[in-house]
Amino acid sequence: LISMISVAKNDTDVEAVKMALFRGKFMELLSLKINPDQNIADTAFLVGVLSLAEKIFKVDIKTILNELKLSQELEKVLTERSGYFGELLKFVINIEKNNLLEMKIFKKNYGLSDQDIGVITVETYKWIDMIFEIVR
Repeated sequence: LISMISVAKNDTDVEAVKMALFRGKFMELLSLKINPDQNIADTAFLVGVLSLAEKIFKVDIKTILNELKLSQELEKVLTERSGYFGELLKFVINIEKNNLLEMKIFKKNYGLSDQDIGVITVETYKWIDMIFEIVR
């Protein structure tokens, strides 16, 4: 997180970092709502943050994953948006795009309500504000 924030040189970069942090924290909290396993939630956070790493670091995602020595499974999730983590990532992207139909399908499949998503969204924004308060 610190390296992402430190490379942000202008408002566009800062917004990309905030979006990556939103994706990561939102996916972590969403994953915990679906399944209370913290290890799975931690991976969801990582996937969300790394989903915008190319944009932030201006380097190919395969290079980033190789440098971080992460699994090929994560590479597949990030490039193909496959499996459970891919579904979470697609959901958060659908939120960004306001794709209501896809959001509705995801919520139904996982038994989530609009209130669940609202609470997760508010908690995510509070966390991002806290992170940026700390690094200022």
